[in-house]
Amino acid sequence: MSPAKHVMVLGGGLSGLTSAYYLARLLPASAVRITLLDAAPRLGGWVRSDRLELEDGEGRSGTVLLEAGPRTLRPNSGALLELVNMLGLKDQLVTVPTTAAAAKNRYLYLPPLTLLPNTVGAALLTPFTPALRPLLPAILGEPLRRANRPAGVEDESVDSFFTRRFGEEFARRFASALVHGIYAADSRELGMRASFPSLWAAEELGRGSLILGLRAARKQPQAGAGEGPWAMGDVFEEMKGVSVFSFKEGVEMLPRAMEAFLESRENVRILKNAAVVSVYADEEDFKVKASVELPDTPPTHIISALPFQSLPELLPDPGLPFVIDHSHYSTVLLLNLIFPSFPHPAGFGYLVPRPLGGYDTQPRDTAGVLGTVFDSVALGEQDTLKGVTKMTMMSGGPYKRRFGEPYLPEFLAALREHLGTPVPDPLYHRFVLQKNCIPVPGPSHTVRIAQLRQALLERPYGGRFELVGAEAGGVSVGDCVSAGREAAKRVVAGLRREEG
Repeated sequence: MSPAKHVMVLGGGLSGLTSAYYLARLLPASAVRITLLDAAPRLGGWVRSDRLELEDGEGRSGTVLLEAGPRTLRPNSGALLELVNMLGLKDQLVTVPTTAAAAKNRYLYLPPLTLLPNTVGAALLTPFTPALRPLLPAILGEPLRRANRPAGVEDESVDSFFTRRFGEEFARRFASALVHGIYAADSRELGMRASFPSLWAAEELGRGSLILGLRAARKQPQAGAGEGPWAMGDVFEEMKGVSVFSFKEGVEMLPRAMEAFLESRENVRILKNAAVVSVYADEEDFKVKASVELPDTPPTHIISALPFQSLPELLPDPGLPFVIDHSHYSTVLLLNLIFPSFPHPAGFGYLVPRPLGGYDTQPRDTAGVLGTVFDSVALGEQDTLKGVTKMTMMSGGPYKRRFGEPYLPEFLAALREHLGTPVPDPLYHRFVLQKNCIPVPGPSHTVRIAQLRQALLERPYGGRFELVGAEAGGVSVGDCVSAGREAAKRVVAGLRREEG
């Protein structure tokens, strides 16, 4: 390859880091330069793990790991397991087996705090649980409902989808809570095809019935994480029987390991505190302006992991069909809590559905709790200080609360109400405000993404500008890693075609 080739990655979150990592692995260092820019002083985006030294009030001391972003990972992504293997992180794994309480027990605050059934037998007992009485009739009746997707409808909100198939109350209680846990968003605003594409496809496979479609999908041959061109080594075997996993020093070990690899490569340059100002496309390369001095050689290819809301300003091209007018972002206020040990339900945690009267009926100074994770149950192995209870409360999102100085007592009052038990004063707490951290793709988002990608294949971009990130391909860590990997492979393939 010509030494003039230069690939620039915009954004150093998980998608951008993964893109740069695979570029550095797949391209010869002597032929291609790689530059990674991020506006923040650190890489990793919303992933942040902190180890805290703490005393428990009884003379014992130790450390506790706190997460400000994602805290567990699912082993259903071949790209993610491959990355764990390539980075040599197998010995750092902390796994939660499918038989553990954290894997089996998940709760909804309906109220009261109610254990969700995780087997058919448990589901049949739901009529004896007052809060879950609407569940069984809604599920049993769904396969008997006629296909009711309106003709010509290519997408709809998550709430609309579940209301059609299961009824309004099911959609409010269960679909809204599910969306709270993943997107911290209002299920009435989230697009179904962008957020739950497999369920949309299952309804079609079941000829109108979601449940029949899911049953049919199980009978079809599927490529799991262990199939395909994944270099997973022993990690795949390690993940058998695992529900979720993390690392001894938290999820941030993943971006830190990628950063260390990139720093070891002579053809890679990492620029932090480097905000991108503008990008102009020519037939041969791109003119990029940033808040710092950039390499003299302009990039011939770009992978952008920047938020879509920044694209209209960065790419002042009226011919591009931007999606920003149809998308918005969730802002989440996290509260990490460490208590003296006290009894609470054994499980992963609980989610809170949308209020019966809607979010606007709640006071603007309400805690607006979306859910709580019982961190000690799932990942207590990360902590050296034993005998404490670690939790994380998530709030904000669709609640129109004022994000001023958070008020701890209102959150503790909410926790007491949800658990139905006294809650001791915490040994430690911290609030973390994650502003605009999760994209909320609306209905028809997938169509607009396809239009944007098609426009980027045409001149002057010519397929040399790739889009990755949570808005482009999914919000999970596995989605972001997979998108970065595939974008890097497409760039490498394009460079090789150009060389003939």
